[in-house]
Amino acid sequence: MLKFHTLCTTVTTTFQRLARSSTFAPKMPDVSKRTKRTPNFNTLEREKLFRSPPKDRVTYNILNEFVTPHIESFNGLFDDSGLPSGDGDGSGLLSLALKDIGERVVFDGNGQVGSESGPDGWGNRMRIWIEQVTIARPMVPDKDRTALERRVFPTEARERLTSYRGRMTIKLCWSDPSGQVNDLVKDCGLIPIMVRSVRCNLRSMSSADLVRHHEEPEEFGGYFIINGNERLIRYLILPRRNHVISLLRPSFANRGPSYTQYAVQIRCVRPDQTSVTNTLHYLQNGSAMLRFTWRKQEYV
Repeated sequence: MLKFHTLCTTVTTTFQRLARSSTFAPKMPDVSKRTKRTPNFNTLEREKLFRSPPKDRVTYNILNEFVTPHIESFNGLFDDSGLPSGDGDGSGLLSLALKDIGERVVFDGNGQVGSESGPDGWGNRMRIWIEQVTIARPMVPDKDRTALERRVFPTEARERLTSYRGRMTIKLCWSDPSGQVNDLVKDCGLIPIMVRSVRCNLRSMSSADLVRHHEEPEEFGGYFIINGNERLIRYLILPRRNHVISLLRPSFANRGPSYTQYAVQIRCVRPDQTSVTNTLHYLQNGSAMLRFTWRKQEYV
């Protein structure tokens, strides 16, 4: 026991001597040669932009680039969207849809058999077609004559729990039996407008203008306002358009007694972006069966 106590005393004395010596003393880092670290969060600059938003641009342009596909998909409906020509001739999807609808011909049924109105006596002939479709910006109703500002902004739609929408009108034309063309402007109701789109009243506003209209300076849009709530249309992944795809699905064999698990499929898309999917099934006797959908009904 005495030897162990003597050993501990010797070790303690040795460490105390080493601690007092200059060779064992720890060296402090030299801060004179350390480079000054520059902050990379730009806190002061961001605070300055928040206090005084720019009047000629948006604060962060990268946010606008993030939602550009959403906004351009809505702008593609109109002829004045400024987008490059795609599948059509540069017209908007609404104009392409009108061309696809075409015109309709009706008869009054008052003709005589064998007369000029036709062998079956169809009567007078009249053509009907839609000449133009127009979607306006969100505005105050015409019956409200006391409002000084006729435009409606998204903030008002949020606070009033209403929808941010614009009025859609069509120009309906028809020709009478004498060949004279008549037209009528018809109201077709209200259509939701995407925020910051080509039909939005916040279009091309700077950050300072957005704050003046009670919006965030970084407001980038790309969504709808329905009953005061912000709604976003989620994108869906679809098969490649106008491209044949080979399929092997065991469920195809359950469609009939001669069906096999092999088929080819193509998704056909018109210039107005309406599509129909055609499927060609391979049968056991070597022939094929075509399956397509028309007006939500499937035909074989």
